Amino acid sequence: MYPVVPFNMRHMKNDIVLGDYFLPKRSNVFLSHWAMSRSDVNFANANRFIPDRWLREDRSTKLDSFASMPFGFGIRVCIGRRLAEMELQMATARIIQLFHLERDGDASLSPTERTVLVPKGEVPVRFCPRKKE
Repeated sequence: MYPVVPFNMRHMKNDIVLGDYFLPKRSNVFLSHWAMSRSDVNFANANRFIPDRWLREDRSTKLDSFASMPFGFGIRVCIGRRLAEMELQMATARIIQLFHLERDGDASLSPTERTVLVPKGEVPVRFCPRKKE
């Protein structure tokens, strides 16, 4: 729901027609990851937190490959993508092994931009150590 980078920008080196739009040379084009991830055109109930939407076990619901591009695409894809994905998987697995996460209070979570999106204030989560078996 909160992309790390809210938008990307590209500078057109040549005139180009994109769909029904003419983009003249030297114009700037902004791609809003924020808007794409919040669009019901791309995701059913886009403004709801539904982590299961990313599971592809049920192939009946098809997602557009370009509906979410947190690392970019093509020749300008983020060179740290594979490392970031691996780190995220390892960190998530380790946190789940060691802790039970609980909501801490009723505070809401909202983002603020500092080049990338970060939580505005403290994240209302309590890390409770799991009992060793």
